[in-house]
Amino acid sequence: MKQPVFEGVCTALVTPFRNGTVDMRKLEQLLDLQIASGVSAVVVCGTTGESATLSTEEHLGLIAHAIQYTNRRIRVIAGTGSNDTAHAMEMSRVAASMGADGLLLMTPTTTRPPRLGWWTTTP
Repeated sequence: MKQPVFEGVCTALVTPFRNGTVDMRKLEQLLDLQIASGVSAVVVCGTTGESATLSTEEHLGLIAHAIQYTNRRIRVIAGTGSNDTAHAMEMSRVAASMGADGLLLMTPTTTRPPRLGWWTTTP
């Protein structure tokens, strides 16, 4: 029988901000709280973590900081989803190379096509 990849509690973290920038010190406090509470893993930059509004630099910086700060005390799952497939793949590659224990990707959002005949003009 296969062993599960992840077991236990996994917390999806918010991304803390202070004065319009990512607050890494507050991230450390959130991580410390999760570790002290006995969680198995955290998700950094998931949809709860405002990933869609972060720059690539902020996004990867949060993932890298969480991986480095936790130092294998808990697992870090990196949210690397995007509506741009190539961007999601690149973010996933980078997060994996940083040492992320797992990746969280979402199904890209879709839009409903307009009603039939929207492209026609009336004389």
